[in-house]
Amino acid sequence: MIIFISAMGSSFDSQMSARYGRAPWFIRYDTETSDWQAIENMGPNLQGGAGVSTSQLLMDQGAKAVISGHFGPNAKQALQAGGITMLSVDADQLTVDEAVRQYQSGLLTANE
Repeated sequence: MIIFISAMGSSFDSQMSARYGRAPWFIRYDTETSDWQAIENMGPNLQGGAGVSTSQLLMDQGAKAVISGHFGPNAKQALQAGGITMLSVDADQLTVDEAVRQYQSGLLTANE
């Protein structure tokens, strides 16, 4: 399964980003192969609509779930429409690697 994690940097040990639509990077992680790839997010450069634009980017990349700190209402609506599970965490306290480990351990719960 393909999951995405909002990140401040482009490495697997980067600090997570608390902001979904304006996260500078996303780490695309394949839970079956453990392969990962950094994808730059254009959301921080947009005047508006960053959450929806970011959601489209992740849908185009095959996302099934996304881990971030905070999802705005428009992003939530777009992700729900795309069938993507949203998982909120205290992003200021986690690296991407730690978030993935928590996800794989079943410690994260989906937003409604």
